[in-house]
Amino acid sequence: MTGMLEKAFAEVAKLSTIEQNALARKVLEEIRSERKWDGLFANFTAETQR
Repeated sequence: MTGMLEKAFAEVAKLSTIEQNALARKVLEEIRSERKWDGLFANFTAETQR
């Protein structure tokens, strides 16, 4: 884990449980979205190179 991420988590730990859960949902959704787009672009690139 990077130092910056450790600092971010330290700040998040100061938030209420509700705020922590809301932020966690947003972060997880962002990660899922990025992985989805990465897969779509990879498939598009593979198909256009055929």
